[in-house]
Amino acid sequence: MAEKTKENKIVLEREYVIPIKRYIRHVPDYKKARKAVKIVLEFVAKHMRVEDRDTKKVRMDKLVNNELWWRGTTNPPNKIKVKVKKDNEGIVTVELAEIPRI
Repeated sequence: MAEKTKENKIVLEREYVIPIKRYIRHVPDYKKARKAVKIVLEFVAKHMRVEDRDTKKVRMDKLVNNELWWRGTTNPPNKIKVKVKKDNEGIVTVELAEIPRI
C-alpha cells in the first residue's frame, strides 16, 4: 500500500521584531536567556493566533535558539527579528529573518 503524503501548506507568513528587553528587565541575571526563549514562544503564539496560545504548537529554529544564548545566560539580545510561518495544521515555525554573519 502506498502511503499518502500530506503537504503542509503555508497559510500565513510574517516578520516580527520581538522586544525582549521589555520583558526581562526585572528577571534575575541567571534566568534571562531562559526567559527570553519563553518570551519568543509566547509572543509568537499570541500574534499568530495559535489555538489556546499553546506554545507546544510553536517550533523554534536552532538558529533562533543559538542567537538567544550565544552571549550566555545573563546577556540575551535586546530584540530579535524573526520570520514566522503558520501551516494548515496550526503548527507555527520561527526562523531568523536575517542570518548573522560570522
